[in-house]
Amino acid sequence: MALRGGRPSADEVITGANSGPVGERTADLERVAEIVQEHTHPDGDIIGAEGELGEEMHILLDGTVRVVRGDGETIARRGAGEVVGEMSVITRAPHVATLIAEGDVRTLHIGYREFEAMVHERPDIALAVMRVLAERLRAMTT
Repeated sequence: MALRGGRPSADEVITGANSGPVGERTADLERVAEIVQEHTHPDGDIIGAEGELGEEMHILLDGTVRVVRGDGETIARRGAGEVVGEMSVITRAPHVATLIAEGDVRTLHIGYREFEAMVHERPDIALAVMRVLAERLRAMTT
């Protein structure tokens, strides 16, 4: 996993979080820009491994992440503007699937401590993340 460029600009966060759980208000996105780090993951890189404790969630800027269960089954693919790793950060439990970069993937990562601080400052962000989780649960059950 390569760190590239350190802190992104608010414009990069706005582009990456266009429909993500962070919100669309500029103030929200400027706060996020202060706490995230940009990472570049090469093809095949494991962003998070099933069974390992997730220390960060990722907002996808470019590329695709494949979500794979232990039996090798691909259960989802996530692309630009989507978030991965949020369940582990929220529950402080191990990843329930492995996250694998398909091609080069650029992400903004938010550590669990930074995420928790942000949620305390802005409880509406927690509600937005819950909406993402509810959508994913609904997709799995229909």
